[in-house]
Amino acid sequence: MKTADIMKRVEQKEYFKEINKKERLVSPYHRFVKKTMPELKLQDPGKEFYQYMSIIAKKWSEMTKEQKLEYDDKETQLKAKQFQNHKTQDQIFEELKQKEETYQLNMHYQKEQESVTVDGFVLYAEEQRKKIKLQNPKIKINELMEQIKSQWEGMNDQEKRQYNYTADRFKQSIRNKKS
Repeated sequence: MKTADIMKRVEQKEYFKEINKKERLVSPYHRFVKKTMPELKLQDPGKEFYQYMSIIAKKWSEMTKEQKLEYDDKETQLKAKQFQNHKTQDQIFEELKQKEETYQLNMHYQKEQESVTVDGFVLYAEEQRKKIKLQNPKIKINELMEQIKSQWEGMNDQEKRQYNYTADRFKQSIRNKKS
C-alpha cells in the first residue's frame, strides 16, 4: 500500500471521528450506566467491569418505560432527529470511495495517454500471443511468454527491424495526436 493511500485512510478515520464527536448521542441507557456504576462500585467493590455491566443491564431490563424516561431528555431526542437527517458514515464513505475510484480511473487514463512504451518486441509478442492462444488456449502465460521470447531471439535482424519500424511509426502517430 502506498504512503499516500495510508495517509488518505488516516485522514478519513480522523474525519469520521470528528463527525462522531459532534453528533454523538448519549442514550438514556448510557446515562443510567453513568449514574448506576459508581453506586454499584461503592456497594460491591472488587468486581470486574463486565460483572457490573451485567448487573446494570439486568436492572435496566427490569425497569418500566416510565422509569427509563427519567434518563431521557429533550436534547437527546432533538439530536436523534437531526442525526436521522444527516448522511450516515457509510453514505459519506461510499461517496468518498466513488470519488477516489473516479480519480484513479482518470489518473490511469492520463498515464495511458502520456506513456506509450511500444517497441518491436511488444508488437511481435502481441501478434504471436494471439496466434499461440488460438492454437493452445490452455497455455499458461509464463510458458507463452517464454515461447515468444525464444522465437524473438531466433529471428534475424531484418525481421526485427520491420517490427521496430512499425513501433516507431506508431509512437510517432501518438505524438502527433497529442500535439
